[in-house]
Amino acid sequence: MNSTEILLAARREARAQKADRDRRLLALHVTAANILASGDQVAHRRALEQVAKWQDRALCSLKYINAWKRILAMPPEQMREEMLRDDANGVALRQNTPFGFMGAPI
Repeated sequence: MNSTEILLAARREARAQKADRDRRLLALHVTAANILASGDQVAHRRALEQVAKWQDRALCSLKYINAWKRILAMPPEQMREEMLRDDANGVALRQNTPFGFMGAPI
């Protein structure tokens, strides 16, 4: 294998790994949306606490802090739509999730 082939193979592998991570994050957010729609206040409170921790400790971009605050203030169906958006912003939002406490492998 020459250096170009090695580079292309590494890029393919990186894209495959990102696609797998994106699929797992989407599945986590489908689960989170279902739990929040059921009225689970503990999950909602924990997500809000995580966002507050990001803000208090400057652990995350203000862009995502504000986005998650806005989303977590929405009614469940609207929240679900925002969390599961199938565009670049939705993918980026899920990369910065307050639902890591749900224990799904990411």
